[in-house]
Amino acid sequence: MSISDIRDLVAERTVVATVAADTTGAALRAWTASGCTADDLTEPYLRTAMQSMLDAVAVRGACSVADALATADKYADTLLSDLTRCETSDLSPYLRSVRIHAQQREAMTAIQRHLHTAATARTPEDRLDALSAAKAVHIPSITAGADKTKAEVLRELYEQDLTGIETTPPVPTSLSSLDRVLGGGFRGSRLYVLSSRPGGGKTSLALAMLAAACRAGKRVAFVSLEMEASELHRRLASYLSGVPLLGNRKAKPDEAVALRDAYATMSDWQYEIWDRPPRSYDEIVQWLCAHHEQSPLGLVILDYLQLLPSTGAERDDLSIGQHATRSKMLAKLLVAPFLLIAQPNRAAEQRGDGRYRMSDLRGSGQIEQDADWIGFVWQPPHGSKAYPEGYAELDVAKHRHGPKARLRLDWHGATYRFADSPEDLISGVDTDARSGYSA
Repeated sequence: MSISDIRDLVAERTVVATVAADTTGAALRAWTASGCTADDLTEPYLRTAMQSMLDAVAVRGACSVADALATADKYADTLLSDLTRCETSDLSPYLRSVRIHAQQREAMTAIQRHLHTAATARTPEDRLDALSAAKAVHIPSITAGADKTKAEVLRELYEQDLTGIETTPPVPTSLSSLDRVLGGGFRGSRLYVLSSRPGGGKTSLALAMLAAACRAGKRVAFVSLEMEASELHRRLASYLSGVPLLGNRKAKPDEAVALRDAYATMSDWQYEIWDRPPRSYDEIVQWLCAHHEQSPLGLVILDYLQLLPSTGAERDDLSIGQHATRSKMLAKLLVAPFLLIAQPNRAAEQRGDGRYRMSDLRGSGQIEQDADWIGFVWQPPHGSKAYPEGYAELDVAKHRHGPKARLRLDWHGATYRFADSPEDLISGVDTDARSGYSA
């Protein structure tokens, strides 16, 4: 299945529902500017609804789109409640998808017409002319590019082996110690799972990884099912500026300068945040594919797995496993690293060591199978005197393409920042060994 196949299922519905719900007229102006027409839509009821809105606006002039929709009241309930809507600012890739799919259908119709002409031609010359015409039809592509041939892949691998320079460099993780373990950073088409107890720093480390990817010129999509986008922006600004979250306090002059620079940097970075409650994983897939069509994504982050809507499976663990498998397939489809944040159960606390194992992940069986890499962030219990302040570890429990390791990190809670420690590699430690303290 290609990105086009996934997007073709939903782009039209998303566009029409967004236009219908927008009372400012901005979505309808975007529709007109895109060159789309009602005939570009494949579903008859969507064509009827869209044409009704266009006709009403043409007749009434300055009336709102919501008012125009009254002429298509037969479809109003469906469009405004059942279909997926997006922000008007996010409408562009969906409109492009609708237009290109319409052009693809037109091209395929032309090809079929030429092939029929070739099949019924009376002379070889006429048959050749019809076949040449069919071959000359241009089919617009909605993907980033054609798949590479086997020879091209082998040539690139050979050149990489000779020069040591990769065609597609890995995406840095913000931690040099982790980059070394991963062989440079995150790789495309792989599923990475990051886990820790609630409040253990999963989201903070994920934001640091977003920042590292953006610094490397990558485009990042962050799906947040737990926190609002505004809170993530603030945490990212705190991470970049070194200024603790202000709350209701006014920023001091030096803090204001640091925050200004941080927000200016963030505005230049290419990252998008989804923070709306999804009705299904399909909505998230649609959003990711729409942005990937606009410009290829260099990293996808989903926070977190257990908050995804149920698939209707008999048990929650089966539903979680299905989401993990889909995340793996989506990583391969987008050819981008997929960082999936997951919540563990409380088995570690019952064991008394406080450290997590792969079996502690909720729905662990399928997650362990699908993940290329699984890491656990661990911090000592609050008030523990056995470790220095700010002590943290990153336990690489699974690494399909490299070694396991336990990394020593420094945690700065005020600015939500993990950093490499001078003694970053904890050697000779069994990941299943019990520690000497009680959680």
